Amino acid sequence: MTGDRISAEEAHRIGFVNEIVAKEKVMPRALEFAERLARNAPLALRAIKEAVIRTSGLPLEEAYGIEHEISARVMRSKDAREGPKAFMEKREPVFKGE
Repeated sequence: MTGDRISAEEAHRIGFVNEIVAKEKVMPRALEFAERLARNAPLALRAIKEAVIRTSGLPLEEAYGIEHEISARVMRSKDAREGPKAFMEKREPVFKGE
């Protein structure tokens, strides 16, 4: 928030970045990360993004209310049932965005 420059190492130490990679490995690592995200439930990912956008800068009480509304919607989905079911059946989940 200060606009001060910080090193990659400092950004990593304080949690601004997930990891530091060599310049030539940036795109391959970014694609690995994107593929990992793409295996997750699309409704849940969409809901996380919505919650971050809608709650940014709000008082905690109001933000928690929005988060509760969004998570309740996701928890009523077929995908929310598919995740634990796949885990119990020891298989990869098949999320359909429903």
